[in-house]
Amino acid sequence: MSMLKHVLALFAFIVVSLASVCADEGYIPFFPDFMEPDGIVFRGPASIIGVSCWTSHSDCASHKPGMPFSAGTSVVRSSPITIEYRKNYFFEKLFYLQSLFDYGSVIGNSDISSDTEKEGNRTHYTASILFSDPIMGKYITAEEKQILSSLDSTRIVDLKTELNYILFGYGVGLDLWLLELSFAPFLMYHQTKASLRSCIYQRYSDQLKSVTDVSRCKFNPDEIVDVSNQKYSGFAFGTMITNSFVFLQTDNLRISMELSAKTIHFIYDSSFKEVQYKGLKYRPIVVTYSGLDCGGNTYVTYDENGENRKPYTDDCINVNGEDMSRSADYTYGLQITYYFR
Repeated sequence: MSMLKHVLALFAFIVVSLASVCADEGYIPFFPDFMEPDGIVFRGPASIIGVSCWTSHSDCASHKPGMPFSAGTSVVRSSPITIEYRKNYFFEKLFYLQSLFDYGSVIGNSDISSDTEKEGNRTHYTASILFSDPIMGKYITAEEKQILSSLDSTRIVDLKTELNYILFGYGVGLDLWLLELSFAPFLMYHQTKASLRSCIYQRYSDQLKSVTDVSRCKFNPDEIVDVSNQKYSGFAFGTMITNSFVFLQTDNLRISMELSAKTIHFIYDSSFKEVQYKGLKYRPIVVTYSGLDCGGNTYVTYDENGENRKPYTDDCINVNGEDMSRSADYTYGLQITYYFR
């Protein structure tokens, strides 16, 4: 990811430096004219919510009993600066076509589990359940078995996912003055790392008022044992739906609130094979929006007898050490776009 960040930083520097000198097509040497941005976006503290879905079914929202899955949630900050393309209007400026660009990173984890025949019940995978699972068990190596077997048998198996991406798309939109809606297919380049881990099974109850990245492993972070990992890189195809609420729009300036949901339909490795880990297919979903929204979540941990209850405070500090609380959002969810050509 460090290399990807340096490339994007260099690209942003070239755009800002050259745009002020020559705001015409071809201002970036040896770069396709249709990919040259028209503006730069300052979005301040903005959020990326990612669902790292690994499933033996079609997705993590619908799965049959006994089929393993892991759906880790990521809540991180996006880059405060990105690039923008102008809209090409048609049909009395009601519809438009627009190029789209985005990049970011998500990191999340969740234990591997499966639903039971009884509605609402779920089996959380321990090492022994993982070894005997008809889908995942055959992919567990001898070294992984040795590490997991040496640990307490009540510990659960967790899957951590790190996804870095950069995407480019082209879509169609509807302009309703204050409200804009758009749909765009996109091509994505990704770097993904899946890590198999073991942690203590923590029972807890919660009252959620915002999206959270809290998982069972987060309650005892010092007890996490890394077992193995696998890295992937390649291309992905998906679709993005964007909702925009526009407060101000001039020839060179735009102030708005943005929300976009990216669904990745096909994701491949460097050999153009579908990304799979231990028999589970990768089905990530990424949502980005201007602003921060964490706050008001409460948790209570307890033992197997329902006793020894202890409150756990969600301080809205994510795995990257970033403050995702509403009070840290100094732009109040607004982003500013400056069009330099």
